[in-house]
Amino acid sequence: MRLRRIKAVRKPSGLVIFYHRAPGGALTRLPGDPEKSAEALAAYADAEKGVEVAERRKAAPARSLAFLAARYLKSSEFADLKPSTREVRARVVTRLVNKAGHLAWAEIARRHVVADIRSVTPGAASARLTTWKVLARLAIDLEWTTVNPTSDIQKPAYKKRPHP
Repeated sequence: MRLRRIKAVRKPSGLVIFYHRAPGGALTRLPGDPEKSAEALAAYADAEKGVEVAERRKAAPARSLAFLAARYLKSSEFADLKPSTREVRARVVTRLVNKAGHLAWAEIARRHVVADIRSVTPGAASARLTTWKVLARLAIDLEWTTVNPTSDIQKPAYKKRPHP
């Protein structure tokens, strides 16, 4: 049987990576060859149905940034935000988890936060810093730490330009 919408990419190292190409053109990486692996075939079936990859991921390790982010996204504090703020905050949290979700919260230092907010534009840095501060407060509330790595970091100053 031949599976549809599969793209195989051979890396210079010889490794072959398989992707599912959705009708809109978005690629979803599969954990192996779907014709040879049951796990990859299940991921292919999910991709065909439109199930997000994040929904199939394993649970995050306890006390990691990913675990903390998941707790925050399920919290009443997050649910009480306006829909537009929730959307932005969820997008920022997802980017943080994709970048450093594997790190234990105790390993995150001020230099990590500063490096993260310096890697984006001033407007985006403001939203990221706000998200970092919220996650740090949650970690302190959960008694994971007593140190707040965001306590003395100021939002970057920038001039807002209205849409013309």
